Amino acid sequence: GQPLEVVYGSQVTLRSSASQPVSCWLHSHKANYPIRYENGRGSSHQQQVTCYPFKDVNNWWIIKDPGR
Repeated sequence: GQPLEVVYGSQVTLRSSASQPVSCWLHSHKANYPIRYENGRGSSHQQQVTCYPFKDVNNWWIIKDPGR
């Protein structure tokens, strides 16, 4: 049931097989990194993405055309 090709619009999950002791999926969070940390260090303020060891709806990613 899996497609042979990944194209724009495909919905995918990405799993790390190198994670130890359990493999995990690329997982998005609603939270962003802060603009500045308490110690004054700057940050990217980008969305937090982690490796998550359980199946979850936030493990799904949609491949988008970068030109659109």
